[in-house]
Amino acid sequence: MSILGKLFRSSKSQANPYVAAGGELTFRISKTLSLEGWQNGVPNYTPEEKDAIQRKLSLFQSSFNQRAGGEVVFHPEAVGHIQRMLTAEALYDLAGERWRWSSKIELPQDWKDRVSTYLKAWACDLNPDAFCEMAELLA
Repeated sequence: MSILGKLFRSSKSQANPYVAAGGELTFRISKTLSLEGWQNGVPNYTPEEKDAIQRKLSLFQSSFNQRAGGEVVFHPEAVGHIQRMLTAEALYDLAGERWRWSSKIELPQDWKDRVSTYLKAWACDLNPDAFCEMAELLA
């Protein structure tokens, strides 16, 4: 079973209809649209997505280092949560880049890539805004 399959089919997701429905929607959209990186239910990040994530993580770390006046080390239990939150933000921002606030009504040429990125953003932190913006893009 894929990583996302384990996450979305866990006992926690079955107790949470939002997570279960979102996981199912993610699988259905990725399969229906034949999105790159989703054929096996595993999100493979593109180089552009990896760069956006790394920039977000680096900016976060450097801002804390600057405030503290030295290297900040986060508690091991918090690191995963922080990374998922920042990864989701980076992907969400990347997916909406140059179209989210545009007055143009035309569909971006890379709409499938953006849909994939929105799904990856949602999978990181379950933010409904990622689904809402993806729906707006598809509408």
